[in-house]
Amino acid sequence: MSVRVHDLAKHCGISNKEMVAKLHAMNYSVKSHSSMVDNITAQTIEKAYGYPSELMEYYRVSRIVNSPGHNGADCIVPVSNS
Repeated sequence: MSVRVHDLAKHCGISNKEMVAKLHAMNYSVKSHSSMVDNITAQTIEKAYGYPSELMEYYRVSRIVNSPGHNGADCIVPVSNS
């Protein structure tokens, strides 16, 4: 699965510009905030900078739920009481 840089930045609570700079500092080739990164890159960024790594699980569940013909009845999504 791929993730847009701006979604990764939003998840980590930083600006798009900061996320692009962090990716460039780690020698990843991205052109802008709308570029895509793979899930391994996203997890590497999350671990390197200490961000929570729940983004990939969110994308996995949302793609299943939003897939054509899926009614969502068999999906259990954890809810946080924060």
